[in-house]
Amino acid sequence: MLIFSGRLMEFRFIPLLVTLEINLLLGIFVLVRRRHEVSARVFSALCFAVSIWCAVGIGYFLSADKDPWLKSALLGVLLIPAIYQYYLAEGYQLRRGFRRLPVLVLLVAFTFAAWIFPWKNLGLSESQAYIIGLAVVGLYLAFFYLAFFLGLRHLLRKTEHPEPLRQVRFEFWVTALPFLALLLQAALNPVFPQFPASNLSLAVVLGAELVVYSFLRSGRVQADELLHEGMAYLAYLVLVSGIVALLLFLLDRIPGLDFSPAQFLIVLSLTALSTLLIAAARDQVRSFIERAFFPEKYEYRRRIERYEQELEQMQLRLQQVERLAVLGEMAAAVAHEIRNPLGPIKGYAQMFLSADMKNPPDPELMRKGLAIIAEEVKKIDERVESLLEFSRPAAPLREEVNLRRLVEQTAALFRFNPAFTPELKIELSLPEGLTVLGDPAMLESALYNLLLNAAQACGGKGTVRVKSERQPTRGAGRILLEVADDGPGLEPGVRARLFEPFFTRKRGGVGLGLCIVKRVVEEHHGAIEVQSEPGQGASFRIYLPEPMG
Repeated sequence: MLIFSGRLMEFRFIPLLVTLEINLLLGIFVLVRRRHEVSARVFSALCFAVSIWCAVGIGYFLSADKDPWLKSALLGVLLIPAIYQYYLAEGYQLRRGFRRLPVLVLLVAFTFAAWIFPWKNLGLSESQAYIIGLAVVGLYLAFFYLAFFLGLRHLLRKTEHPEPLRQVRFEFWVTALPFLALLLQAALNPVFPQFPASNLSLAVVLGAELVVYSFLRSGRVQADELLHEGMAYLAYLVLVSGIVALLLFLLDRIPGLDFSPAQFLIVLSLTALSTLLIAAARDQVRSFIERAFFPEKYEYRRRIERYEQELEQMQLRLQQVERLAVLGEMAAAVAHEIRNPLGPIKGYAQMFLSADMKNPPDPELMRKGLAIIAEEVKKIDERVESLLEFSRPAAPLREEVNLRRLVEQTAALFRFNPAFTPELKIELSLPEGLTVLGDPAMLESALYNLLLNAAQACGGKGTVRVKSERQPTRGAGRILLEVADDGPGLEPGVRARLFEPFFTRKRGGVGLGLCIVKRVVEEHHGAIEVQSEPGQGASFRIYLPEPMG
């Protein structure tokens, strides 16, 4: 028997202790190493929730003969997982999907407390109350896990980049093992009350591992799922809990051997160390599992990894070549765009310098020359500003933007552009209530460029139509923003090169406007497409994800 805080601690607590440690350490490890990934944060929350439930279960049964207020304090910990679901809902703007989950958790917690507290008034013995309490705890944990997983599944389906459902199912079954083991133990205790709790706990742990082994051997899980983080988590559960539980079981069977609290902490430290070692050797554990169960897939994966490394090296070399090519194009464009305005500037400057100060040039000629110089300097400044905007993109903000207000403000601003003429009409068809998540300044810049492109395509006369609408999809909806003109349209060859840097058909153009538009849309996780036929105008369609909530 194990001694903990002056109380005999039977072997039935070992699976809970080991599961608590594994989930706590794994949750911290994944959260620290991969905190920027959505799936890692969700996975860590699940691990922490499992740890909390194990701690509550151990604390409750250790205090079974103590003051009811201590039990109340321990049961209060049951409310902690509500914090996790609020964190998930708040973080991903899904309060609606999680609105009823706290109510369910509180309702079941109240039912659980109402059943456990008055057991003495029901004429039950302590052993009978213990058995019933164990069964209720197992059922309660299973219920909470089901509710939590349903909320998690709802969250993943609503996120911008949802996890594949088969991967979610795999993680669900892997993380469900501790709960299923506890539920099985709770169900078997009333059936076999004479069966020693230590043997029952060991049977539950070994049975779960046999299920895992047969599950792996059956081949029902695909190789790409086995390579996921959930596979490493499964390895922690099988290796660490199995080895440590077997070790403690053997020590528990040595006659006359008792553990002191210090010795018990040493065993727990060894468990933690083994968990961290497996976490650090995640790739080696994964390779071992593949070699042991799927040798053909292991060799196939090794070949794929080698090909991927070679492909990655080739892509790096290709990117270097492309950067040099773009740099050459940019240098040529800069030289061309600056050299053209420098001609008039140089001519008028030389004329003014060579003029006789006693007989200065005609004032009207000087005014005209200076105006031309100022205009050409302004062109140079605009070219340099476009190049700087293209070469140094800023990270977009993330705030809710009213699309109708944004379009109306941009259209009003565009009316002061020289490309806008009295013969040009701008028609807006914008319903109320449409919002997107993004950077207002960047979206305004992209829309401004599209309006300018449409006005120039119309030759200053015609109609530019801007409309928006919500398009429901299978997951989250998306917002369509369309800018169309009735200009001459685009040839297929021109349409294919519209978004290339420095490609332009306009005299004096830099060829970066549409390229900047495309990059802004992609940084907002959207897409842009062009529909045009010669003689039928052009339509630029932007698709942006709808905010969740």
